Amino acid sequence: MRVGFSGRPSSLPGAFAPSPRERMTRYVSACSELGLGCLELPAGVLFGKSGWRNQFLAACTDSASAQAGAGRSRAGVDVLVRVRPSDCFGVHVPPGDKARGRAEIGYARHLVGLIGGRLATVLMRSEHSISASDTSLHEGQGAARIGLVLSWSDQAAILAAARAARRSAQYVMLPLLNLGSEHASRLERTAERALGVCRNENRGGDMYLFLSMPRSGRPSASVTRALLEVIRGFEDETASEIGVIFSGSGSEAHAHQAAGIARELQSPAAGNRTGPPVPRLGSTVRIRDVELGLDMQYAIVSPEHASVMAGRLSSESPVARAIMGQPCGARVEVAAPDGRVVYELLEVMN
Repeated sequence: MRVGFSGRPSSLPGAFAPSPRERMTRYVSACSELGLGCLELPAGVLFGKSGWRNQFLAACTDSASAQAGAGRSRAGVDVLVRVRPSDCFGVHVPPGDKARGRAEIGYARHLVGLIGGRLATVLMRSEHSISASDTSLHEGQGAARIGLVLSWSDQAAILAAARAARRSAQYVMLPLLNLGSEHASRLERTAERALGVCRNENRGGDMYLFLSMPRSGRPSASVTRALLEVIRGFEDETASEIGVIFSGSGSEAHAHQAAGIARELQSPAAGNRTGPPVPRLGSTVRIRDVELGLDMQYAIVSPEHASVMAGRLSSESPVARAIMGQPCGARVEVAAPDGRVVYELLEVMN
């Protein structure tokens, strides 16, 4: 789990650097010192007010540009760059000038990739629409993908984003939840559902969850911990890593607190178990049908994510219930329609 926030680090209020790359390097260093793993920066903070075309050409002439590429920074911080909706969807662009909107996002994606950004993000609302022509984006070597940040209460935006993600791998869906809008237990269920939907539509790959701070006050540490526990459980079940990005007033301080909680949640899984590994929810196991001599490998997941054909075994299935908690080498019997089947647990990859 990688925790961060949206905005410019306050520890560098007046930092000036002549190039977008140098600005980003300073912001990333500040986040790394705070123990944060991701950062979303507004495009204006990095590139100023000028057009993407001029910025792109300037970056291409930078001698160090060839060393950069889309991905994780050297400091281990994922950088996402927030662009304007008009750069992606042609919003507020005259009807006859749609091509300019597509050209703008092309320059934006390449520029984000050149300076080492992971995604170009945009806040998508129900009034925004993505046409078939908008999804026919040229992938381009090193160009960053577009993360569509969606309020999970905006059903129209969710449906439009899902259609775009299905048409083009250049779009990914990123859920946005309001920390002050739902009861804690309901918020946890919403987070798990939103992550599951977006991961499925995105066909894996980068996954980030945005959490909007309440307008008044800050969420309690217990609410944050419960939500991070849900996210941690989702990571275990899907063998993935989730970036958690707080946005709004007080997001930087709360992200720093949440990053500490996330480290606590990860430490038991990292090395506090003293005995040999045993199957649990999120484990990948290799088992053998003793009678047939057939070896099989499965990930043990929650029932809603199960698919035997895809190698995901429900934690509620008879086989999973029989082997969970058993040491390697154990043999278990499982009732089957045509008799009892004996399985041997060969390997546990927690």
